[in-house]
Amino acid sequence: MARWVDNNVVTMVSTVHTGSETVVAHKRRPRKNKFNAQNLRRVWGDQFIAPIQVPRVINDYNYWMKGVDLADQLIAYYRPEVRCRRTWTPLMLHCFNGYRINSDTAQKTHLGAESVNHKRFLCLWIDTLVQRANRIHGARTRYNMTAHPLDSTSIKPIKRRLSRKRLQLPSERLSPCTNPTHVPTPCTRQGKCRYCSYKRMCMKKEGATTLPKVSKPKFICHSCKVHLCLHPCFELYHKP
Repeated sequence: MARWVDNNVVTMVSTVHTGSETVVAHKRRPRKNKFNAQNLRRVWGDQFIAPIQVPRVINDYNYWMKGVDLADQLIAYYRPEVRCRRTWTPLMLHCFNGYRINSDTAQKTHLGAESVNHKRFLCLWIDTLVQRANRIHGARTRYNMTAHPLDSTSIKPIKRRLSRKRLQLPSERLSPCTNPTHVPTPCTRQGKCRYCSYKRMCMKKEGATTLPKVSKPKFICHSCKVHLCLHPCFELYHKP
């Protein structure tokens, strides 16, 4: 924290300055009053401009103040007004705003007369981010990747949720050539049996009034990665 007395007292807080750095700046003589008359004669004398040792934090603020104000003005344009209840959301939006302004400034600097205006650049920027996200999502949907796509250990079966519109079991359960390890494996957490849930959903779709209870075993199929009862759901789940 630093304080600088010019026409008024200015208090500065910085995370990149220690407060002890100084630079020589040519300062204009301030207005004369009964409090600073003696200091004005000692520093400026009869001159209108004099070199003065100024704290670097004050000099940097005076030099970059217009740039900061311009950045705040550009960020205010097309800024999403989103109500946030999570702490990380406004931080993420602030980073996106800074990324947007820096990208717009870079394209205007490099393209010159061929650059587009701020609104057009924002539309192109959003389209590019959406296309990149769709490509990444498409790759992860095909392979269900959690690491590099060339890493075979990262390829896992896709988990599909049962519903009335999609009331069918995955076809991967019937492929012993690609999944030869269909064996029950104990696990530490309970989970709803996939085949019990499937039977209950079928009976509910047919209009049955009495529905069976879905069990929660601590066993999963080593290949399918779904919870299954040891008997008889495990055998029925892997039958065509």
